Amino acid sequence: MSKQLFAGSSTQVTPRRYRLVRPLPGAVVVEVIGEHDLATSGKLEDVLASLVGANILVVADLSETEFLDSSALLALVKADRLARDRGVEFRLQLGTAPNVGRTLEISNILERIPCFATREEALARGPSLAA
Repeated sequence: MSKQLFAGSSTQVTPRRYRLVRPLPGAVVVEVIGEHDLATSGKLEDVLASLVGANILVVADLSETEFLDSSALLALVKADRLARDRGVEFRLQLGTAPNVGRTLEISNILERIPCFATREEALARGPSLAA
């Protein structure tokens, strides 16, 4: 089954929490906005799992993320694990608030999940999206 979606579209999933951008067929960027903790991590996990199930490349853009607690970090790890199991690329786009970057660093997520400084880098590297 092909995992192709319309390129160039943008969708707001939950007001002020997530924005979806579809820059290429089969690829989606989810912009994770604001603070994410136990109250929002379940929704984050659901959004990421849904996107992994429908795309060949998922980029979690954390550049507008202000805070991530351990439950939100777990949502990222689960999305990465699911993506690996399904042969999907899961990546992080950084450029985050200093406390978010530090949280990612001390949790070793930066060692586990491919991270990129810009959206262009996150989308450019890796498998062909034309498949």
